[in-house]
Amino acid sequence: MKRTLLIITALMAAALSYAQRVEGTIKVRARQDLVRALPKDIAYLLPEFSDGVVDFTDGTSSPGRINICNLDNSVRFINTAGDTLLLSGADRVSRVIVNGTVYAKVADQGFLRQKAVYGKLSLCERRRLTVEPVKEDAGYSGIPATSTARGARMVQIDHDYMETGEREISYMLRTDVVLTDGSEIYVSKSSTFNKLFPQAKKAAKAFVKSNKTDFQDLDSAAQLFLFCAEQK
Repeated sequence: MKRTLLIITALMAAALSYAQRVEGTIKVRARQDLVRALPKDIAYLLPEFSDGVVDFTDGTSSPGRINICNLDNSVRFINTAGDTLLLSGADRVSRVIVNGTVYAKVADQGFLRQKAVYGKLSLCERRRLTVEPVKEDAGYSGIPATSTARGARMVQIDHDYMETGEREISYMLRTDVVLTDGSEIYVSKSSTFNKLFPQAKKAAKAFVKSNKTDFQDLDSAAQLFLFCAEQK
């Protein structure tokens, strides 16, 4: 039976262009929560906490006002008292759905915003946040001299290990277009499409040439994705 082809159209307006880097520096006080210190559009994946649903791997789900933290890829929610809390059972989260947009969790590599889906394959936007001290001083805080995001996952930082004083921290938020088979993440490029759609290799090459496909433009890459899916 032919697998269902799904194009996700309910996407929020992207604040960042694809394959873009946003960089900056902030000053962090002793014992200050780094998530609160960062600009909101850097610290969180969504522009604001919104009503949504968290789906778990066991088939259950939980509604609430939610957002995803770019710093540690945690799901956070606002309770009835207005407090921001971490969602329990984070290791069992499979995806988050807000305003019709799916943010799929891929293994331990974080959340990807889906654009188009075909079977187990999907084309997504990925955001990765990196933070590091402007000056190396391992004795100052729990932040390593260099903290680098691996895949889509940010290394966890001990916010309570801050000592006295103030520290300047640099951050970089990178946005790119990727494909995933549900367990692995691949950068959007010609060889990736050939790998995931081997039967469409020849046709895809002609499509890319004819349409001047930009693999790091989400809409352009989505057109190629759908074309390749139709060749199956």
